Order: sequence, then structure tokens, then C-alpha cells
Amino acid sequence: MASHKALIIDDESHIRELIEMTLTPLGIQCFTAEDLAQAYELLKKHQFSFCITDMRLPDGNGLDLVAYIQKNLPNLPAAVITAHGNVESAVEALKLGAFDFVAKPFELSVLRNLVNTAMRMASDEPIGSENKPTLLGRSAAMDRVRTLIHKLARSQAPILITGESGTGKELAARSIHASGPRADKPFVPVNCGAIPEHLMESEFFGYKKGSFTGASQD
Repeated sequence: MASHKALIIDDESHIRELIEMTLTPLGIQCFTAEDLAQAYELLKKHQFSFCITDMRLPDGNGLDLVAYIQKNLPNLPAAVITAHGNVESAVEALKLGAFDFVAKPFELSVLRNLVNTAMRMASDEPIGSENKPTLLGRSAAMDRVRTLIHKLARSQAPILITGESGTGKELAARSIHASGPRADKPFVPVNCGAIPEHLMESEFFGYKKGSFTGASQD
């Protein structure tokens, strides 16, 4: 018996079938919907491990479903797939809480990676949880910070953390990393203030031999 359930929303039957054929051998039980109305009904009846939705649907926008999930089912990972994607749509989806945004047509390897990420996010014990940095303090403000960290950890969008020196910006960044699907990958802090502006690009992206004084090798 499948231990995980996935909700697949797409108005194209062959896409629903393709995703279901890919997920079923992984032991994932798939529930499919062709529009938002069916999706909302299924969300009321079942507890899902993750959700994959198309963006353009007959009765609305899949991003509305992402926003609904983020508000009412914040622990349910949701990803967006679409044949009408652009940078603006991807950014909006990530801001609304989607953990990934994939353009059609997609390779099966991309779909499998998406599912693996979703399954890790849906796990009761996220990877790296034993070493997760601890944010001290109990207050309404700190509770809001923890809630925001949990929300941001689900997204692949770039995150800018600002604040006065000593307020725990790096600790918050480490908490986001430790709570996300890449928690088993290295967290690499970089002190940008210690890097001269003219060497910033070389420090982050590498350089060729002879690019500047001291660059003795690639």
C-alpha cells in the first residue's frame, strides 16, 4: 500500500498520466484533477504528501491554488509546471510559496528530482534536523521569524536577509538552509566585506591564470 499521496492538477490528460506513471512505481498514490474545483475537493478529502499543479487551468490559475495551500496547508509542498512560463511567473510562484517551477515539456529526470525534493520536504524528520541551528527567545516577534524561516525554507527563491550587526542574520540563513530540501548539502558562509570589489566576481565564479596579480593557475 502506498504510504505517500500526491495531488496532480493539469487539464491535459496525457500530462496527468505521465506524472502518475512516473510516481506510481515509487510507491506514491496519485490523485488527479483537471481543474481547480476538483483540486479543492480532493484537498478537503485527503491528506497529501505534496502537490504538483499546472498554472493555466480551465477555471483559474494554479498560482491561486499555491496561495491557498500556503495559507491553509502550510506544510504541504507545492510545485508549479507550465507551458507558458516566464521569469515573472516563476518569481511569483516562488513568492507565493511554491518550492519549484518547471517548464513544459520537461525531462523525466527533472520530474524525479522534483518529486525527491518534495518527499524530503514532506518528511517528518528533515535532513539535517539534528544539527539545525537554534533560534533562542520566545515572543510574538520570534515566533513570526520562525514561521517565516519555515516558509522560506520551502522555496528555491533567492533570499536577502538584512539587519544590524549581531542580530543573527547568519543564524537565520543557517536555519533556512537546515530546514530546506538541500539541508544535506554544504552551507558556505562568505564574508563579502573582506573581499575587494574588483575581486568579487573572481572569488565567486573563478578566474583564468593571469587574470590578475597572483592568479598563477585556473
